[in-house]
Amino acid sequence: MKTLTLKDKVLEVYLKKENPDERSIKRSIERYLRKPCSERKSERILNDLRSRFDIDKEVRQARSRENLSKYIDSIIIGRIRDAYKNSREFNIDELEELEFKSLVKKVVLHFGYEELYVPLIKKDAVDFIVHRSNIKVAVFAVKADKGCNVGVKFVRQARYIANDFHCEKAILFSSTSFDKDAVEESGEIGVTLIGFEKFLPMVHDFINELKKTERELLVEDNNDENNKIFLDCIIKTPKTKVQIVNVKYVVQEVNEKEIIVFEGKLLNTGKRPVENLSINIRIFDRAGMCQYEKSVEAAQKLESKEKCPFSIYFDEIPQEDWKNLCRYEIKLEYKNIYAKR
Repeated sequence: MKTLTLKDKVLEVYLKKENPDERSIKRSIERYLRKPCSERKSERILNDLRSRFDIDKEVRQARSRENLSKYIDSIIIGRIRDAYKNSREFNIDELEELEFKSLVKKVVLHFGYEELYVPLIKKDAVDFIVHRSNIKVAVFAVKADKGCNVGVKFVRQARYIANDFHCEKAILFSSTSFDKDAVEESGEIGVTLIGFEKFLPMVHDFINELKKTERELLVEDNNDENNKIFLDCIIKTPKTKVQIVNVKYVVQEVNEKEIIVFEGKLLNTGKRPVENLSINIRIFDRAGMCQYEKSVEAAQKLESKEKCPFSIYFDEIPQEDWKNLCRYEIKLEYKNIYAKR
């Protein structure tokens, strides 16, 4: 699994519109770079991409793959229904990779999740992104060979790519099972694993079209249903040694007043301890201006493989301002401890 490159982002613009204007391309480049750039710089980047790649050819190939994916979406349900109708055992190994991914998407949406984003460029990145109860979830579907378990490498890549797309949670589906290391690592970094043993009953539930009120959340979530705010998330870490996992925000009632609370965990995945861990959260309005900011000391020291929870309370934000807020940025700072020679 890989994250989308700058070339992929530009190709997405051409897929959405056959002859996109320069402003759309420039906006796509700025989103990827996460900073504004001049028209001259964006033009130079586009010319460089065109000199190294046949953009028009790749757009045609991507459009063909997209049409194939849409066709599979339209026929996969009928194929599964026929298997159940004829009392045949549903064999997940008979599905092709695109068919398996399509079925995973249908099942996830069936469980009450709403689709946020589906990458038009299929480059083994995230398959799609959904949300429910203010939780943004990256979903990955791995069609493995029969008898081959999915390893810890896929779990770590899923967490990394989920962070890259600013997702608080990640779900990794597999057509087989997961090995022991993958299961242990997933619990530490906040990736939900669903192998074929769990997936088959979900498919059966989907085919039987149970009422949505009986659906359960695919990932654990303690959010109240009366939350009245939805914020996108950007996670910034200086290095990959310490991970911010299971980050979310909830609305709590304190002294008859509803306040916003950010919660999560820090996990030291490195081999050496770190110290002076601090977390800074900034909340932005729809105009891109930072309206609220708070910094706290999360921990004085964190040993290797150790994790610790954190909570940051914003009780100064009036409820009438909630609708004007659109995203938050969480930044982690810490100091490495090096061995003495």
